[in-house]
Amino acid sequence: MIAWLGFIFTFILVLLVRLGEIPSTIFTENAYRLGWVWMAVCWSLALAERINLLKAETEAANLDLSNSEHRLSQILEGLPLGVVVYGRDQTPKYVNQRTIDILSNPEREIQVDISVGRTLAQALSYFSLKETDSDQEYPLERLPIYRALHGEQASVDDIEDDLVDRRVPLELWASPVLDDAGNVESAVVAFQDITHRKQAEAELVEYRKHIEQLVDERTVELSSVNEQLRLRLEWLSAINLVNQVMARSADFTEIYEKIIEIVNDLFASEDSFIAELDGSEKKLKILAHSCRRDSHPDLSGSVTSLGDAIQSNPSIAQGKISMFTRDQFSQLSGPIGIHFQRTGIQTVVLVPLQLRESITGFLGLELYDEERTITGEETTLLEIISFDIAKLIEDSHLFEQTKALITAEERNRLARDLHDSVTQVLFSATLLAEVLPKIWRRDPEQGLQRLDKLRGLTRGALAEMRT
Repeated sequence: MIAWLGFIFTFILVLLVRLGEIPSTIFTENAYRLGWVWMAVCWSLALAERINLLKAETEAANLDLSNSEHRLSQILEGLPLGVVVYGRDQTPKYVNQRTIDILSNPEREIQVDISVGRTLAQALSYFSLKETDSDQEYPLERLPIYRALHGEQASVDDIEDDLVDRRVPLELWASPVLDDAGNVESAVVAFQDITHRKQAEAELVEYRKHIEQLVDERTVELSSVNEQLRLRLEWLSAINLVNQVMARSADFTEIYEKIIEIVNDLFASEDSFIAELDGSEKKLKILAHSCRRDSHPDLSGSVTSLGDAIQSNPSIAQGKISMFTRDQFSQLSGPIGIHFQRTGIQTVVLVPLQLRESITGFLGLELYDEERTITGEETTLLEIISFDIAKLIEDSHLFEQTKALITAEERNRLARDLHDSVTQVLFSATLLAEVLPKIWRRDPEQGLQRLDKLRGLTRGALAEMRT
């Protein structure tokens, strides 16, 4: 404003000279030149002041920028993450201390040195970055910083830094830095050592495997328990049917046949038998035998000697369930040996019938499948069934003994009753016979009547004796 006012003043002065209002002198004639000089001086001073102001602002901005960079550097140095800034030429421009701590191994002469200016490909090889759990070098195009320099945000956690004496698993994140035009100016990559996380994940995997194993074992146990419960319920139902048979019939053969029919269904056996053991003579008497096919006769009631293979088996002596081959049973004498020779039975499961530590007989399961095994659940059920059958055989003997005792007592009672009746008749006949002669001499007609009575008494005694 001062420059323009001075210039206008000199211009008016010259104009007044031309109009003749003021006298013409060298000063008034050249006043406009002075105006130009005045404007130039004033503008120079204004420009110098502006330059000084801009310089001060620039210095203040540079100071703020320096302070910001220092604060940013402090923040980056304080981060628990490694941070590297890459330029467009794929060389590092900045690394923080955490990067040096993670990637360096001085003992193996592996150092992070930004002044070397390694490119991404060179850094990939120098630091020996590998795929997780592999010796395969990590592909350059999959590196997050490589992808960030191409304008893409990326992250991975399947990379490891091979430091020769150890491998450090890493997780990386990278983002591009854009200029005002939206072009990639640089890229920042942050990463961390995830060794503890990997160890925790490995422990978690092991823990899950352990839990899954426990669940599987528990499932097997529950399945086994459920199978045992199912088999026991079926056997209890079967026992109910057996009790119904016993309630309407005292024929134990029918009861044994019902049991082996149930046993065949429970254990999917071709045939089965119940045999009683004569311990003194080492013989087996077949109490009941199922006959699903017509290739053999009914073996119920047949007797066979207890073979050497059965007698010498230690499991049998201990009362344990044992399995025998067809050939071993084919050597038995009698019809049962012939039965095993002619049929296709491959295996016989022999279950001792044990009662009060004494083996009273056997339950036999005849199987066509030689690969068939007896499960733990089936073994438990067979032990229950064998005890029930052994108790039933004992009950049958007690029943026969009781029936024989009752029969003998009834016979004795009848004999006593008949003996008393005949004795009374004979006694009466004897008295009548003694007095009959006297009556006859005194009154023959009355004696004849008494003789008829004597005849009736003797006939009655004869009838009682015949009874």
